[in-house]
Amino acid sequence: MGFALGFASLTLWAWTQAALGKEWSPQLQLRKEHRLVTTGPYARVRHSLYTAMLGWGFGVALLTANWIFVLLEVIVICGLL
Repeated sequence: MGFALGFASLTLWAWTQAALGKEWSPQLQLRKEHRLVTTGPYARVRHSLYTAMLGWGFGVALLTANWIFVLLEVIVICGLL
């Protein structure tokens, strides 16, 4: 289950980066030629990268069966709220 969730999350991450195209950047930045991306995963989920990261975190927690990872994931979720 953890492997499947992790693999799906990595797939979502790659799809999101492909949909962003030239808008992808490791730093958050707005440019004059910036455009809003509403295709690919963004047509269904507004924060696709966050969704992929959370899925990856839960996948790792399930794979390792370590409650510390689950606790860290809950802390991350609370930080995003």
